[in-house]
Amino acid sequence: MEANNQRIGLLLMTAIAIIVGLVLLTGSAQNLSDAVHTENLANRSMGAVAVNNALFYFRDCRALANVVVFNATGGVAVETGNYTVVNEALDTSGNLVSYINPTISITPSVGWNKGTWTVDAVCSPTGYITDSGARAVAGVILVLFAVALVVVMLYPTLKEKFF
Repeated sequence: MEANNQRIGLLLMTAIAIIVGLVLLTGSAQNLSDAVHTENLANRSMGAVAVNNALFYFRDCRALANVVVFNATGGVAVETGNYTVVNEALDTSGNLVSYINPTISITPSVGWNKGTWTVDAVCSPTGYITDSGARAVAGVILVLFAVALVVVMLYPTLKEKFF
């Protein structure tokens, strides 16, 4: 009778450990994608007519790379000297964002300053891991956690010889 109670206790502890481990593993795996992958922004509208010092926030990006700005009304690329990209800045609410600040200082040869702008860029999401080694290790940690769960599942069988 005592041996059966120990086996049931071991089985319950193992089941609880597996359930908690799977919940933690699932939660970690869902957030891993945002931490290790960038997103491509295509034709993201800046929403209003570009005027000097009117900041256009990208609240879902902490950094922008390979930025190309177009006039949405004419499809003409805006020259890079007419805007400034600021990465890892704080907005008025204290959130980590990126923004583009139009700094139109010359009279353009085409009418790109008369309409809304759209942006093509590579976006690093807010939770993105900037260090390449850390991004690689993040995936390895999940794999090792899964292996640890398998060991926890097999331990009672190997120790007690249930089957």
